Amino acid sequence: HHEGFDEYSLQQFFFNKLENKGSNREEALIALYGLSSFKQPVLPRLTAFLKRDDLTVTELLYGALAALELGDGETARRTPALRGWP
Repeated sequence: HHEGFDEYSLQQFFFNKLENKGSNREEALIALYGLSSFKQPVLPRLTAFLKRDDLTVTELLYGALAALELGDGETARRTPALRGWP
């Protein structure tokens, strides 16, 4: 539960940011992270995004956090920015 926010509007904001062609990669990953906090079914899209080999460390970290939020610790651990962490 997200206190003080209209959850539907916030989810719509994240979906719109994700689908907006003008959004950059970091904005898209932040949107995926936001949607993951609402347990939206974005894991397939997130997993596909994380297969890119040109993501920045910041982008990879947002992706790893989103994966963790969705309960996919394995994807998070495989994220290059977190390799070698326990």
